[in-house]
This record gives sequence, structure tokens and C-alpha cells, in this order.
Amino acid sequence: MKRVVADTSALISLAYSGYLDKACETIEINIPAPVKIELDEIASYSDKLAKMARDCILLLQKKKIKIHDKPISTKATKYLNSKVDLGEAACFELATEQNIPSILMDDIAAATALYGLALSKKITIKLSIAALIELKNQNKMTQPELRKGLEAMIQNREWGKSAMEQAIQKYFE
Repeated sequence: MKRVVADTSALISLAYSGYLDKACETIEINIPAPVKIELDEIASYSDKLAKMARDCILLLQKKKIKIHDKPISTKATKYLNSKVDLGEAACFELATEQNIPSILMDDIAAATALYGLALSKKITIKLSIAALIELKNQNKMTQPELRKGLEAMIQNREWGKSAMEQAIQKYFE
């Protein structure tokens, strides 16, 4: 089973795809405490995004997503800047401390800001779509299911005409 650390945006995107639960069966998804806090904050609202956050929290409660409750260290705060928030910094710290080789992160600005540091630590930063592609590669998902999940992510995350949509479309070319 592959191990990843996921930030809030990646979890929400996977929830929108309709395949987060299935991804949890194949991929060990780890999150730091700040991501759980962000999910709780989002879940307090009454819109579709809040429902996706509640779906993620339900998987945490079922222990399908592994939470690391350790408080964020001062070491992680050095990663904070205008592009990297506390959740993303905590994800990077968790991946480093637990030797988890990949981070799922849909915030392209944060991923770009952390890229050089991740490279030096032999950590790959991937978009959430990588989890769905992994399911497809392991024959846990069909090509039509993959397309359906990715289209749901594009629509619900409002990625139309974005770099994210372009990356997804290139996959199908």
C-alpha cells in the first residue's frame, strides 16, 4: 500500500470525486492535526463543501484516514509564507518526520513554494488526481470511473479553464 500525506484541498477534491473512500482502501492517507482543524472549520457550514469536509471527517472517525495528533513544531512554522499555510506546512513536516514519500496537495502555489525543499528531502508533491490514477493503475477503477471522478473534481472545485483542468485533460490525450 502506498503512503501519502494529504492536505485539506486534496481530501476535499477526492471527496468531490466520489472515490475518497475507495482511495483509502488502496492508499494509506495520513494527515496532520492542522488539516483536521481545517476540515472541522469547513464542516461547520451548510454548503456542499461542508458536506465534503464531513465526509472526510467520517473517514477519519472510521480510521480509514490516519491522523497524526502531534502538535505542529516550530520547525514546521519556518515553511510558512504567503503561499504556504499551516496545514500545508504541517503536511510537509509530517511527510519528512514519518518518511512518507508523497504529499497530495491541490494548492499549486503552495506546491510550487515547497517543491525545491521537497525535492531535497526526496518527497514528491502530487495533485489529488494522482490518487485516482493510482486506483486506475491498480485496476481498482475503470477508465470511465476515472474520467467521471476527474470530471466531478473539475466541476465541483471550479477548475474549468485552469492549470488543473489542463493537467487532467493532458492525461486523457
